[in-house]
Amino acid sequence: MIHHRGLRIEQAGKNASGPFGLAGFPERGWTLSRPRGGFDQSFMKTTSQNKFRLIPLCVGFILCLGFGTAETASAPASGPSSSVHQIRIPVHQEVRVRRDVVAVQWTASAMKTSELWKGAFSSESGFLKRIGAVAVEPYFPTHDRGRTPLSRITRIRLGADGDVNEAISTLSRMPGVEWAVPVVWKRVTYEPNDAQIIKQWYLRTIQAKEAWDIFQGDTSIVIGIVDTGVEWTHPDLSDNIWRNPGEIPDNGIDDEGNGYVDDVRGWNFGEENNDPLPLLSSHGTTVAGVAGAVTDNGIGIAAPAFNVRIMPVKLKVELSGGVVYVSGYSEGVVYAADNGADVINLSFGGGYPSPLESAAVAYARSRGVLVVAAAGNSRGETTSYPSSFPGVLSVAGTNQVDVKASFANWDYTVDVSAPAELMYTTGSGDYTYAWGTSYASPIAASVAALVKGFHPEWGDEEIGMRIGEQVRISADPIDNLNPLFAGKLGSGRVNAFRALTLVSPSVRFSDVQIAEGGGANGNDSFDPGEELLLTFKVKNYLEPVSGIGLDFYVDHPDIILRNTSFSIGSLGTLEEWQNDGNPVRIQISQDTERGQTVDVHMNILADGGYEDVDHTDFSVSKNFATIAGGNTRLTVSARGILGFVDYPMNLEGEGFVFENEANLLFEGAVLAATSSTRVSDAARGNDQSRQNTDWDTAENGEVTVSRPGELADEELVAAFSDQESTDGLDLRVSLRALAFEDAPDDDFILLSYRLDNVSQDSIVGLYFGLFMDWDVGPEHINTVPNVPGYEADLNLAHISDPASNLYAGLQVVSGGGATAYKSVFNPSEIYDDYTDSEKWLHLSGGIQPISQTVPGDYSHVLGVGPLTLEPGDSTAVGFALLAGSGLGGLRTNAIAAVEKWKALFGAAGAAGREDDAMLKPEYRLMVNYPNPFNSGTMIAYRLRTASHVTLTVFDITGREIIRLVEGFQDAGDYEIGWDGNTARGQAPTGVYYYRLDAGDFRKVRKMILIR
Repeated sequence: MIHHRGLRIEQAGKNASGPFGLAGFPERGWTLSRPRGGFDQSFMKTTSQNKFRLIPLCVGFILCLGFGTAETASAPASGPSSSVHQIRIPVHQEVRVRRDVVAVQWTASAMKTSELWKGAFSSESGFLKRIGAVAVEPYFPTHDRGRTPLSRITRIRLGADGDVNEAISTLSRMPGVEWAVPVVWKRVTYEPNDAQIIKQWYLRTIQAKEAWDIFQGDTSIVIGIVDTGVEWTHPDLSDNIWRNPGEIPDNGIDDEGNGYVDDVRGWNFGEENNDPLPLLSSHGTTVAGVAGAVTDNGIGIAAPAFNVRIMPVKLKVELSGGVVYVSGYSEGVVYAADNGADVINLSFGGGYPSPLESAAVAYARSRGVLVVAAAGNSRGETTSYPSSFPGVLSVAGTNQVDVKASFANWDYTVDVSAPAELMYTTGSGDYTYAWGTSYASPIAASVAALVKGFHPEWGDEEIGMRIGEQVRISADPIDNLNPLFAGKLGSGRVNAFRALTLVSPSVRFSDVQIAEGGGANGNDSFDPGEELLLTFKVKNYLEPVSGIGLDFYVDHPDIILRNTSFSIGSLGTLEEWQNDGNPVRIQISQDTERGQTVDVHMNILADGGYEDVDHTDFSVSKNFATIAGGNTRLTVSARGILGFVDYPMNLEGEGFVFENEANLLFEGAVLAATSSTRVSDAARGNDQSRQNTDWDTAENGEVTVSRPGELADEELVAAFSDQESTDGLDLRVSLRALAFEDAPDDDFILLSYRLDNVSQDSIVGLYFGLFMDWDVGPEHINTVPNVPGYEADLNLAHISDPASNLYAGLQVVSGGGATAYKSVFNPSEIYDDYTDSEKWLHLSGGIQPISQTVPGDYSHVLGVGPLTLEPGDSTAVGFALLAGSGLGGLRTNAIAAVEKWKALFGAAGAAGREDDAMLKPEYRLMVNYPNPFNSGTMIAYRLRTASHVTLTVFDITGREIIRLVEGFQDAGDYEIGWDGNTARGQAPTGVYYYRLDAGDFRKVRKMILIR
């Protein structure tokens, strides 16, 4: 998986001393000017001894927006140095200044010679007349006579003929003057009259009131609330509810031809009608209040963008165990985008990146719509969708002190954070408090709506992305308050005021491609030892910027980057640059652990102190994938896990999905055992919070998927072993998963497991099977009342939901059938723990009767055994995962699964198929036996094809001490002994390594010699 999203910003504009933003304009060379004439001379004097800081004055200027015809001032678009990226005050931010007075501060030395400056203003000098002044007096009379530094500040009153521009220009050139400035008007901070705004702590946090002094929203801007429905009759929402301008109410006609009849206030995709009122959940109403409650109406609450319109789009809603589920949001997103939404809020998510949903989000983006989504409440470092789709503004949650909310997810895919605790908002007919990233998302969406209304000049080209980037880049940094999540809560917590006032570039990835380099094996999997090539595009979404430099880095000891720095000059707004033909080179070391995700960071620097960071990532030998047939989907890993690979979060993977409805599988895992103390498995263990990790991806065993495959429409191949596990069985398991498009084979997925003994000992009394924890029902959660069953004639274990008559099953389809079955009632048997002893009893206890049938939460174990595998021997076992409507439907599908297996592999099972790729010999280097050893040890290996072979022993320093094999050998199995002697005599006690090189295969193992 390759992922790239904008996340974190370290920018000078967020610090008091930097050149960006409100609190940090450059200290030299700035002027106040009136674009339509006047104030074009310097009003600020800077000396080498004492620099005048513009910071406090500029903050005041920006608070004084829009006072019509008064004298105004703004910063120029260019500054004193072409090497510095110049940031200007936005054209909206005009400053109202007084025409009757100027303030001057004198140097201390000038004040000591009081006659110097007093004489300058004598009637004889003519100076007062020249600048139109009528009086000179201390600005702070009680501080006169030099008692404090304030005594050096003078007020110069101007008469009717006075000119503020001329006075400031003239005064600034006078000896002894430190600075001369106008006196500005300040607008009284806007305070809405909503009765309960005091309960909305989050508005203060995001500086909403300061933002309202500048802009309060635009009635033409529409936020689509795609959710559980909106109570559009609520008194604090009704005036802001969107009305479809082309639709005539209640005439039964699709007046504007959008495909929806009488959709005056949005649409209800749950009940397929024109009334988006909520029925089962007020979630959408609470979200709508945060995003766009009617503000300044004397009742209730306020919203950041209180003049926007709310478009209610209701989805299909289901409730179970107090959990709210929504379905069909793709249609809702497209409806909102087609009917005029500028921003779409999605306060929900899950682990499955549906291509259908991705297509809907991409369509909205293509229409200039910004999609904002909650990053999720799973308390984990994880990706959630739709928030992690490209172009979506992903929002995490914070509390009242800008610390990550306890429930909030974090990840590099997060773009910004926003308040998410104790959120006072509109409820069902009243008001309520709410928690969750569901409410962080509409905060960001509402701020985005403010930005959209504030920038009508931005036009339609990528307007949604520009809005999102402005919200992201203007957020207040919070990494220092969240050191454990640094860089993974986005650029910071949103700030409405800064979103309207910060002027900055925003350079981001617009595309990233990572591919295998020369010399790789070409399997589209990024394996240890390979070099990868990263090509990319970056785009500047906001203000023009120059002097851009890009530097790539990783925080991973086994990954080396080369060609990491790029100088790309300047980028104008919406301009793009790419590194075609000059890729970043990523070297994966031979020792890199498979299955992990590696984050690649791009640090962005530019003139003027601009600094930003973007990220992408890749998986090393990705160890899971999803295959799909006509009516089934299953996620399969190279670590003995089925369904999901991040138990118990279950966000990475899709589980087992039947007929494109809900997932039916909570946990699936491979079990193998020869006794209660020799168990290798990937199921939950003594600690219910994690799965056992006895299986690991085998050498050359990473997941590969073929579409179409050799034997099926989709085919997955992987391998895993327990050779590195404590008390492992030295078993290598090669898996082939097969999915089919057409009936009657479209309701099941076949799993062929080949078991290889890679040890020097016989494996006797081996039992092998699958543990499956099913949650069958439309809500797929463990509160659904399921019941177990077993069909002995079909070797079929099943669990069903009586309410929906839906069945899910696990079946042995290979020759010999099942020899072990155990129905497990989870609450009484494995909720506390699932021990190795229990797993052994479930695998080796034969076909055990069902002892508990009360509806509840069930698992089952199904397997075969006992098996005996001599060193180098193999056998194969076949399973089918299937589902069906009713027991009859499940049995029909089970019969079809057995017939399909026989057609592919014959009655003898997979081991009887000569051309099965999984059964062909492979290169292997076995663990030496005995180990540790004294007088001698045996080393065995297998060659796939005839090869030139070297088998070499090294000491712990890496020095070669003996070469045991050197020459050409045919395909087959080989064994050689070593007695610990070398050409120099006996090797001493210590750790040694032996390495097999055969063709393109290389494997190293460790052994211990004890004298």
